[in-house]
Order: sequence, then structure tokens, then C-alpha cells
Amino acid sequence: MDRLLQSNKPETDTPVMISTIGGEYRSSVGRLLERAGALVSVVVDMPMEREYEVTVFLPENAYVAEVSNCVAYGEHFKIELSAPTSPRYSLGINGGHAEATDNSS
Repeated sequence: MDRLLQSNKPETDTPVMISTIGGEYRSSVGRLLERAGALVSVVVDMPMEREYEVTVFLPENAYVAEVSNCVAYGEHFKIELSAPTSPRYSLGINGGHAEATDNSS
């Protein structure tokens, strides 16, 4: 959580967290650059290899996506992802606790 807070300006940035699915676990945090349909661009603190399947956590939903490109971006990394247009999970608050609902079925 500290990495996420350090890499964002809460008043202007949309926070994002990416974690690998399967294989060696890796995570990266940062901010959303652009989202256009199934294409998502983010700037994060750790690189991710191309063709990795990842879960992308945004404030409103979580998506399963594939890393299509990762390049150095100053001290950070710009990652381009291809994601389905419908979220894998819906995130919500229930009784003061965060809940994730699986939308895959």
C-alpha cells in the first residue's frame, strides 16, 4: 500500500495495481495513463514481461489482462495491457468491508 500511495497524487491520478496470475508472483503499482476499450496504459514501479497474464486492479473493478508491451518511462515503466471490456470482478463496500464479486460466469 505504501508503494501505491507514494507513486500517486490522490487528487489527479487513478491508482492501479497489477499482479501476475500463475508462475512467479510479481506485483507492480502506479497510475492509469489511458483506457480505451480493451487497451489500458499504465505507469508503474516494477516491469512486467510481455505476454504475462495479470490481474489489473483499478478503483472500480479488477480485470484479467495480458501485458502487450513494457518500456522504461523515466524511473518507472509504461505497460500496455489488452484486457476484456467487461470486468472479471466488481468491487464494492458492504458493511464497511471491501467485497469482490466474480463476474466470469
